Amino acid sequence: MRAIKQLYWKIAALLLGGLMLGSISGLEPWDLTQDQRYTLAPATENIVAAIQDPIQVDVFLAGPLPVSYQRLRRETQLLLNKFQKRSPWLQVNWINPFAEEEDPQIVAQLMSRYGLAPENVFKQESSGTNQQYVFPWVILNRGDRSIRVKLTEDLLGQSAGEKIQSAIESLEYQLTDGLDQLLGGKTQSIGVLRSHGCSPDLKLYDYLKTIGKYYNIAPVDLSQAASNTTAVQQLVDRMDLLVISNPQKSFSAVEQLVLDQHLMGGGRALWLLQPLRVNRDSLFTQSGQSVAFKNELNLDPFLFKYGIRLSTDMVQDLFSAPIVLAQGENNASQFIPFPWPYYPLPTPNPIPQLGKNSGPVWLRFPGTLDTLKNDLQKRIILQSSSKSRRLTTPKLIQLQEVETKIDPMAFNLGPQPLGVLVEGTFTSVFQNRILPGNIEDFKVKGNSKMVLITDGHLAENQVDKGSPLPLGFDKWTRNTYDNLNFLTRVTHYLMGQNERLAMQSKSYTVAYLDPTKVQKDSQSWIIILMLGSLVWFGGLYWGISQLRKRRLGVH
Repeated sequence: MRAIKQLYWKIAALLLGGLMLGSISGLEPWDLTQDQRYTLAPATENIVAAIQDPIQVDVFLAGPLPVSYQRLRRETQLLLNKFQKRSPWLQVNWINPFAEEEDPQIVAQLMSRYGLAPENVFKQESSGTNQQYVFPWVILNRGDRSIRVKLTEDLLGQSAGEKIQSAIESLEYQLTDGLDQLLGGKTQSIGVLRSHGCSPDLKLYDYLKTIGKYYNIAPVDLSQAASNTTAVQQLVDRMDLLVISNPQKSFSAVEQLVLDQHLMGGGRALWLLQPLRVNRDSLFTQSGQSVAFKNELNLDPFLFKYGIRLSTDMVQDLFSAPIVLAQGENNASQFIPFPWPYYPLPTPNPIPQLGKNSGPVWLRFPGTLDTLKNDLQKRIILQSSSKSRRLTTPKLIQLQEVETKIDPMAFNLGPQPLGVLVEGTFTSVFQNRILPGNIEDFKVKGNSKMVLITDGHLAENQVDKGSPLPLGFDKWTRNTYDNLNFLTRVTHYLMGQNERLAMQSKSYTVAYLDPTKVQKDSQSWIIILMLGSLVWFGGLYWGISQLRKRRLGVH
């Protein structure tokens, strides 16, 4: 009898311990995953803790969803629950877009009017192909302000499963970034060069609109540096980052001095340079040809001091974007894509905080660069694929090249550097030289960082009927490349937003079952589980029988 009571007490203790453990885990589950997927980043903790007034979170992932999006919904719910435990000001509403209107076409039109474009998910069934609209959107509302957050991203070459996996990996970043935009004020400034024939506002629209959510944007004109060096220097020095996109005119010595002192004072620079000048419009004239030649910017000695040498060679890559040409006349014409090695599609190198979760970016007629040995740290962040080659310039480029069969054996030079990150203690280009202009507080050394990409079109979006298109979107092929995401990350890195980038660099390892191994070993495991169950229940029955015999005094 005593043994039976002891057994009952043990069972009760186990149940009580389980309840206590469940209560504790309800407060904050233990994250035992190897990749710490359920642990919030410090930046996330700080942003959520800073919420001091009501914020309404509308999630449009309620109702019936495809299996893959159900996983995204589950992860979104887990993350928002964590947010709510840290801030009582968050109110989460799960909205089914089809609750009041069942016609998917009408719902898609209504949601698109509010900037919530649907995603089409196709599922193969016995009756045929079934199409379903999904709205992977979240709207964050605070007072009269709202921020739309898209949870998924369309990257070239991604499968449906990889798309959801990437969305889950960047989920914390996307939601925290939206909250930060809703809460935060802009304290840092970016200057965009307007002189020297740089990219116009219309072509930089999408890039500037994106980074303008985080930073103050101001135009910078260096053309007055010769007549008023001090005023131009003071303007440039107020900028934390200077963006130089696709300049077409050379830089004078005094303009180089202003840029040099910007770096010596701790300012950063993003150079998007076109080492080779190609008139792309000439390719689509009757001649169908253009000449690539060096773009004289007078920056070679300037960049050489920082350990970078721009080459006059042009890079071709087998992994490239197509060019679309029209064939036929009038109504019978067709638009056909052709391989075009002049448009490489490099994937950013997976260095910390820049290359993670990035897709290929779209370059057009890029040059290449060489890095020189000095005290500065240099890391290649963008390079062509292993199937690349260089072409010497001047080079005649003709559209009729699309008719020439490409010889893969000619693309044998391996990866060619197309973008570099330089950081460390810079030494002034004008050290031990007579200064070309009057400058206040000339600095010989300074800690800084800069990025140089050998394509001036990287930040330029296409324009259709006078309206800017999304950056990275090609209206002819309808493909979307990762230019905007890559440039945004580069900008955040140069602005010192490392915590923000660390959230975006999270990775989750999903353990999938091996279908071949499952099929091969399934029968063995069925037998093992059945026998194991019999052994377990037999042992339990034997144990209970022994206890009863003791209680009854049976030997």
